[in-house]
Amino acid sequence: MKSVMSLSRFEAFSDGVFAIAITLLAIDIKVPNLEQVPPSAVINEIIQIWPYFLSYITSFLVIGVLWLNHHTLFHFLKGIDRTTLTINLFLLMCVAFIPYVTNLSVVL
Repeated sequence: MKSVMSLSRFEAFSDGVFAIAITLLAIDIKVPNLEQVPPSAVINEIIQIWPYFLSYITSFLVIGVLWLNHHTLFHFLKGIDRTTLTINLFLLMCVAFIPYVTNLSVVL
């Protein structure tokens, strides 16, 4: 098989997409405005945003498992062809969409 790209470049690009997707998950967590909230109600305000934390944790774990499996795949690859690039781009497209779906799931 003739490689169209180096394995290290392929892995670096993929790792970058995974890292950005995980970062976007944290950006979507909204910090509650607690300035006008009495101290006795702070816990209640924080409890009300638990769905954001649950969505974050779930999506982080999904992306993390995908990344671990993707990383394991590199032990078996000897080269990168166009088919591998295309399949990988489709996977990365799905990974990059996870933060949007995570944010949407909390809104609904």
